[in-house]
Parts: sequence; C-alpha cells; structure tokens
Amino acid sequence: MSQAFIIISITPEPWRVRHLRAVSRAHLTEWGLAALTDTMEVLVSEIAGNAVRHTRSDRITLSLSVADGVVRLEVDDNTHGHPQLRHPGPEEERGRGLLIVDALATDWDTSEDGSATWCTLAA
Repeated sequence: MSQAFIIISITPEPWRVRHLRAVSRAHLTEWGLAALTDTMEVLVSEIAGNAVRHTRSDRITLSLSVADGVVRLEVDDNTHGHPQLRHPGPEEERGRGLLIVDALATDWDTSEDGSATWCTLAA
C-alpha cells in the first residue's frame, strides 16, 4: 500500500483508548503492516492516554496514515502546551510515557502550538 489515511474522533474517556488501539491494529493489518501493530498499540496507548488525561477539550482526534513506507500517528487534544520528556525517579509511578514513545518511534514531536503530538514508524 502506498498511501492510506484514517481519522477518528473520540470523547476523552480512558476506556476509549482501547478502541483507538483496536482500530489502529485493524487498519495497519489491512494495510499490510501487521508487523508494526504491537509497537503502534503501545504508541497509541501512551500518546492518546496522555491526551485523555491532560486535555481540557471535549474531543480528541487520532489520525493514522501511511505514505512512502512511513506510518504516522497523530493525536490532537486541542489543548495548547508542549508535553515534556521527563526522567522520573524509580519511585515515581508516572512520567514515563514520552520516554517509551522516544524509545519506540522513529521520530516524534508536537505541533507548533502543542495541541497535537505525533510520531512515526518506518515500515
């Protein structure tokens, strides 16, 4: 598959992240990229989970696309502010999400206004 694209909008409820993982898995499989599904599920969990936890908006939008052998995930929560890569201590229970994204994704960043976080995976 040379190009494909989906957009899903959800209310920011924690249980909906599971739906985003399942939809992402189904589309990657349909697009012939099943080998990336486990990694993408973790990325969706971390990025969408952060959006659900920290948004002040009533909608979160996930877009997933593939073009030229690169899969791009973007989650927009319409909340301005840039998430920061943290280095939590061993006793801290939170703050590792972007470390996981940084380790698994080919690349990641936020939009200029900080309302969206995106990452890519090479197919």
